[in-house]
Amino acid sequence: MFDLTIQAIQTSLDGLAARQRIIATNVANSETPGYLSQNVNFEDSLRAAVAGGDPGSTNISTTTSNAPTLPNGQQRERRRGEPWRSSTPGCATSSPPNR
Repeated sequence: MFDLTIQAIQTSLDGLAARQRIIATNVANSETPGYLSQNVNFEDSLRAAVAGGDPGSTNISTTTSNAPTLPNGQQRERRRGEPWRSSTPGCATSSPPNR
């Protein structure tokens, strides 16, 4: 039991470290024309791996978004004719970010 707990904690830390690196990259490239943000996904895989008794088999995957990033590293969502807004709850703006 103890070994499984340590493995789950280590895998969680690995996933969170990967997420932090991707967020830092998204922020660093937020003003790069055409840069598409990335996301790290591991929670569902970790949950399934822990349930199966092997947290080490967790898959930490990175996906690329179709939406450009805001200066805060979050994805920008906008449909034609709609105002600019962030995908982060409570962070709406009425105009595009200053460039």
